[in-house]
Amino acid sequence: MASGGRAAGRYKLTDIRLYATQGITTTTTEQYELGWLFDIDVRQTLIQRARGVGDVVVHVRRGWGQDTVILQSVPEPMKIRDLLNQVSAQARQQPRSW
Repeated sequence: MASGGRAAGRYKLTDIRLYATQGITTTTTEQYELGWLFDIDVRQTLIQRARGVGDVVVHVRRGWGQDTVILQSVPEPMKIRDLLNQVSAQARQQPRSW
């Protein structure tokens, strides 16, 4: 198990949001505006590194505080980190349409 025994979630990236779905029998989906993302890190256990996966730790600023989202056992975590850094920087430069 690349996740070290944890169930990995499902993730979706759109033009304006990151969606993170967790759970098997009961699922929870959280959505995060890309402009809210900051300080994106990668954690890898030895087993994850050997399998080419890792956890991407995303810190999120919201109007009422901060959250931390962990994208568990994603393939090529460094590429995912770089992609999230890129799209979040672009989102912060765009005026909001809502």
